[in-house]
Amino acid sequence: MARRADRRAVIAALVVAYVAAWVLVGLIFDTTTSDLDLFFWPSAQIAAHGHPLLVYSTRVGQYPNANGPLSLIPLTGVVAVADLLGWQDSLRLRAALTLGVFAVFSLLLAVEAVRAVEAGRGRLDHRLPAAAVILLAPPLWMALADFGHVEQPIELWLTLLAVRFLGRGRTVRAGILLGLAGLTRTVALICAVPLILLLLRDHRPKSAAILAGATVATGAAGLLPFYLADHAGLVYSLVTYRGGLPIGGGSLWLLARGISWTGLIQHGDAYLFGGAAILLCAAALWRRPAGACTSPRLYGLLAVAAACIPMLA
Repeated sequence: MARRADRRAVIAALVVAYVAAWVLVGLIFDTTTSDLDLFFWPSAQIAAHGHPLLVYSTRVGQYPNANGPLSLIPLTGVVAVADLLGWQDSLRLRAALTLGVFAVFSLLLAVEAVRAVEAGRGRLDHRLPAAAVILLAPPLWMALADFGHVEQPIELWLTLLAVRFLGRGRTVRAGILLGLAGLTRTVALICAVPLILLLLRDHRPKSAAILAGATVATGAAGLLPFYLADHAGLVYSLVTYRGGLPIGGGSLWLLARGISWTGLIQHGDAYLFGGAAILLCAAALWRRPAGACTSPRLYGLLAVAAACIPMLA
């Protein structure tokens, strides 16, 4: 009992130190103006000041808040606290408070990732080092502290949680969690592709339909109030604005700029990376079935599907 209590005390101390590290990053480093400051914080301010359904009225030039509304719920609370403390005009104090609060979701992500490893490989003797692979990953720190995308650990946590529930046969709950992940970032819905294909490969079309239906129903229910209150802002922010973006540097489609089918890529890149995810995952399952929903190969398919977005967007 004493050893278990000591271990819990050590874990609690590490959690506090981890959250404190995020707070210090916000205070010490000059993160300049990030997407948090340009889009997400103004949207959360609109919600905190009594208009939660008008968060998609935020614009910076032609760029809107292109994320789902779920991550704005905790961020709205952060904005309210910042207003009470008088920190709303200090980028560093705002960043420190935000990063400290959202570090909790990074911890939840790490816990779920360790569970995923255990599901595929068996019991882990060293869980803390395994969790550290997630908690200390440079892309995670860059995404939050530099780019200000505080929603990403929530998205990944909900996605892994959905996979775990699907592996336990709780298809409806898995679909709800995938829908919630989509309400955090719409691109998270691409992770439904390998899951649905796996169920179809295992001759479980009913389960595939239930998973897809629960995902779509959750997403639709979450967006409906915003659509009714500001349908033009919602549709532009989450759907149509992408068609007006030029093909820029860092894109595979840079070679297609200025030719006859440039417009197809500008307006249809979502169909391209979605179709690529379907084809690649279907080919992988056809050549080598992934087996159970806890199979390590399934997580490989999730990585392949997700990689199609930055490769083909």
